[in-house]
Amino acid sequence: MTSRDATMLQRLEWTIKRHQAVRGPMIAFITSAYDYQCDGSLKNLKEMRADVLPLQWCSPITLVDLLQPDANYFVATLVRIERLFNTRLQIGYREPDRGFNVNEVGRLEGLQQRFRRLKVSASLGLPGNMSGRKSMDPDTYSYELERTETARMELDNTEILDEMAAYFHEKMHENRDIPVFVIPVEEGYLSPVGLTRFIENMGAFNSGRVLFLIPCTNTVLDLLLKSLPVMQRYTRLEV
Repeated sequence: MTSRDATMLQRLEWTIKRHQAVRGPMIAFITSAYDYQCDGSLKNLKEMRADVLPLQWCSPITLVDLLQPDANYFVATLVRIERLFNTRLQIGYREPDRGFNVNEVGRLEGLQQRFRRLKVSASLGLPGNMSGRKSMDPDTYSYELERTETARMELDNTEILDEMAAYFHEKMHENRDIPVFVIPVEEGYLSPVGLTRFIENMGAFNSGRVLFLIPCTNTVLDLLLKSLPVMQRYTRLEV
C-alpha cells in the first residue's frame, strides 16, 4: 500500500466516523487535481483488503441509472445491498444438510421481512409518485396519498441495515469491525443533472451503514456546491 493509499484510507475512515455520528446519507466525493484520476482512485479503493477498512462493495449505480428520469435511488441502493447479502451468504443456494438451524432460519427470515418492508416503503414514498395519480377519484386519491405519506414516515427505519451488517459480520468474519456497505456511483460527473437527482433523492436515506462513493470532476462538484445547499454536509476526498 502506498503512502497515498494510506492517506486516502485514513480520510475515508474519518469520513465514515463523522457521518455515523449525525443523521443523513453518507456521501463522499472523490476528486483529483487531474480530473481523469478520480475514477482510478475509486478502483484503487476497491482493490484494498476488507480487513484494512471494513468495506463491503455492492454493485455500482452507473451512468445509465443516473440517466433515468424516474429512477428511485433509495430502492436501487437497497436492491444492491440485498444482492450482496444474499450472494455472499449463499442464501437460497444452501444444501439442505448445510442449512441453518431453526433459530437461525427464524432470525434470518425476520431480517429479510423487515428489509422487504423498507423496500416497499421506499417504493411508495419516493420519489413523488403521486403526480401521476391526480386523475383518480377523490376517495381513491386520498387513500393513495395517505399510503404514500405513511411510507415516507417509515423511511427512517434504516436500523435494519445495521442489523444486516452485524449478521454479515458474524457469518463471514472478513472484517475487523461490522462492515459498511459501499455503493459506488460511477461516471456521475458525465451527467450533472442525473447526479443532482441522485443527491436530492437520497436526502431521506438516514443510515451510517451505507457509504456512497462518487468520483467527480472539480468543475461538476463546484457546480453542485453552488446549486445544492445540502452539499455542504458531504465530504470531499481529494487525491
